[in-house]
Amino acid sequence: MWPYLAAVLLLPVIVLWHRDNALYTPPWYADPWFYLGYFRNLVEYKSDLFDGSYYGSRLTWILPGWLIHSLFRPVIANAILHLTVQSTAALSFFSILRLTTGARSAFLATLVFSVNPWLWAATGWDYPDGAGIAYCLLAMALLTRAATGAARKRSLLLAGGAIAGMAYTHVFLATFTPLLLLYYSGLVWLWQRAPSRSSIFDLGVWAGLGFGIVTLALGVVNHRLDSHFWFYGPSMVRALQMAKDFQFVRSIWVDHGLAPWLWPGVGGAITALVALLAGARRAATERSRAALLFSAQLLLALAYMAFLQSRGTTVLAHHPYASYLLPFVFLVMGATFWPAAEGTSLRIYLAICCVAAVAFGVLWYNPFSALVAASPGAQRGTLVLSAGILAAALVLRRRTAGTMLAVTGFVVLTSVQLGQTVHFQGTELHGSRQQYERFMHLRERIESVRKRRTPLFWFDAKEVNRNEYIGVSSFYLAEFSQLGTGFPGGCDGPMDTGSVIVVLSQQEHTPELARAALAKCWGPLGIRPVVEAVEEVEGAARPYTLAMLRPESQASPGTSPDGLLQTIALERVQLGDKNASLQRVPEGLMVTTIPGPGAFAGRVPLDWDAIGRTRLAVHVRARGLRGKVGFGILRSDNQAFLQEHAVRPSPTMVDLVLPLPSPAGAGDLIISNLSASGAVSQAIVEKIEIWKMP
Repeated sequence: MWPYLAAVLLLPVIVLWHRDNALYTPPWYADPWFYLGYFRNLVEYKSDLFDGSYYGSRLTWILPGWLIHSLFRPVIANAILHLTVQSTAALSFFSILRLTTGARSAFLATLVFSVNPWLWAATGWDYPDGAGIAYCLLAMALLTRAATGAARKRSLLLAGGAIAGMAYTHVFLATFTPLLLLYYSGLVWLWQRAPSRSSIFDLGVWAGLGFGIVTLALGVVNHRLDSHFWFYGPSMVRALQMAKDFQFVRSIWVDHGLAPWLWPGVGGAITALVALLAGARRAATERSRAALLFSAQLLLALAYMAFLQSRGTTVLAHHPYASYLLPFVFLVMGATFWPAAEGTSLRIYLAICCVAAVAFGVLWYNPFSALVAASPGAQRGTLVLSAGILAAALVLRRRTAGTMLAVTGFVVLTSVQLGQTVHFQGTELHGSRQQYERFMHLRERIESVRKRRTPLFWFDAKEVNRNEYIGVSSFYLAEFSQLGTGFPGGCDGPMDTGSVIVVLSQQEHTPELARAALAKCWGPLGIRPVVEAVEEVEGAARPYTLAMLRPESQASPGTSPDGLLQTIALERVQLGDKNASLQRVPEGLMVTTIPGPGAFAGRVPLDWDAIGRTRLAVHVRARGLRGKVGFGILRSDNQAFLQEHAVRPSPTMVDLVLPLPSPAGAGDLIISNLSASGAVSQAIVEKIEIWKMP
């Protein structure tokens, strides 16, 4: 097998030989950058900055990424990580088909699978869908090997570990586990004519043991990171929330047609139906039985996702979720289109493989060429052409001519899909090395100044470089670390003097603009902005400035005698839960929360009518001792917070600002536990004030 295996490992060269963009995350898609942040700052993110976040619970993706990024420089680590994912998926895919259909057809199918643009959209960025695909195929390859009877117990043990890797990469993939177990049972039934009790027993025992070993190991690692053994709790809580209220509802129809990432699934489903009908009409060979099994697997997965889509959980409308169908789609096609390859002469077979590799290489040479950069209408026309060629190939699949037609059809189809990914809804599904290097440099610059303080990003989302701003801020989970997106306006978000403000802007005199705006926002509270670092950046669209400022408390707060409206006596703080604690200490009031994210510890009743109806700000001076103690202005209907911010552990008191543009609809000030891991949090509150803002 070594010539085949070596050739499979070299298949990425077809994609990367001229351009390596397929290895890089697009700047505009925030979520993948979250994981790169974990790769680079694992300990701080897990134990402190973003403790308890469900992103950080996906350890079977984060830990390999962290390990590789710990050993190599960023660009090299990025390449190693994504090529490892891609190669694991390709080798596993080849292994499955080699054992079920034959080596030659398996390699041709792997060639087509390995250059598919939608697969590279999954394996070439830092979102976990690529790793999920690799774990899924690895588990299937090990289950296939176990079904042959070769080293069955060891193969099942490793398969259980791979299933754990798949399930803990993305909780949605955990629901695919029954498909893999049914696949193994089906193979045993097909190859042994009847299910062997010992083989099914071994599946439960040895695969379960492998799953348990991986779970235990991850729990031990997680306990070292954030003191909690059960690492996957945040993902399960998030999954339950999404099941009840899916917040990203979308349609599968885009530009008056089916979403382009669903075309492979539709093509695979049609092929699966043809395979099922053909298998029902003729005596089943070992190859056709495998095709029937893959077809059933794909149709079950597609039906499950279609059911969720119909119920409002629109997984098919999001291409990272739809990418989980790709292994099943290409296994069906691999088991269906290439039977003639096994009987073709070696010279003709090698010629077909070489022509296919060259054709795919020409397409990937310049994904922006006229050959692939067609309009959606032209793409649909080319899709019809490829469907016609592949239909003819399916009819002639037992002849060498059918093999050649199949290669031609997949080349045409790949040109369409390449156009879909490089012109994805007006942008591209890949970044570039230059952009990646720039982002990593900016991250290192921010890290050198931040020194474990909370970063708050401030930029104008309407500027042409907005995608870069989104990418850079997403290192720090952008949704949790933004001051505002309307620079130089919109600085009235929650802030504390234990943070650092990161400004990204193409406007002239960015540091001065930021300092003047922040001085206006914070000045009445005795907080002044101090510029700590400035750097000019050569952006993708045009140059921009990175400026970092720290909020600094002045000796005498307030610049106007009438700015301070009310000082809240600490005795007015009421206990929010009988198991929490409020204790007077020399520095002020020590607040100890109960375990559990969001648990109330204290409440300060506020009479906003008596205070005034102007633009206000709640000013809290406090020092975090452990965990994260949150201060928030509750809405008057008690359904949500108008403003909320957490105080992290600090050796000194910090000033926390909660601006309130209008007190209309405002309720009480709430002190709560914002440690997402659920651990007890504690802080000392020195004073609480209400100020009138300009």
